[in-house]
Amino acid sequence: MVLKRAEEQAQIIESLQGTMVVDEMHSLTSARVECARDEADATFAKENLALMMQESEKIAKLQQLQRSSILKRNVELSQSVTDYQHRLRESTQNVQRTEDEARRLLIEVAMQAFQAQTCQGRSALHHSKCVLEIQAPVMSVLKAKGFAALKALDQTIMKDMLHGELWHVKLSRFEPSQFPTSYKDHGT
Repeated sequence: MVLKRAEEQAQIIESLQGTMVVDEMHSLTSARVECARDEADATFAKENLALMMQESEKIAKLQQLQRSSILKRNVELSQSVTDYQHRLRESTQNVQRTEDEARRLLIEVAMQAFQAQTCQGRSALHHSKCVLEIQAPVMSVLKAKGFAALKALDQTIMKDMLHGELWHVKLSRFEPSQFPTSYKDHGT
């Protein structure tokens, strides 16, 4: 009986060992399958990461090109605006100089018209100094053709100039804001 029992135990041990071997084989196979699956997932993830990195680099390069293009256009636009401001400033200065010169010339024309009227009846060789020889130049200027068309301030300036000895020197000392600004008709 002991022998029989030893045989039964040996069979049980063999069957347990067989079952264990099968279980171990099955576990080992499952582990290998799971490991292979994990390796495949890791490889897929690495490939996806590489593709994403390449795509990200392409996008970054494209964005850098766009930024460079925008910066270049901004520089060109800034330069254009600066050039335009410079030309506008020069143009404004030229217009101001032209207006000042026109005012100065209008005063000279009014003075010459006055001189021509006050010198009538005298020798044709008289010139601008004949105005200074007149006894009452301020009263005569009020009668000059075109004098009434001047603004009140400009009339005062001309009267003051006639009181001076060198009216043309006084004229050159005027500020542009003191020159006459509008005339109706000078009767040329």
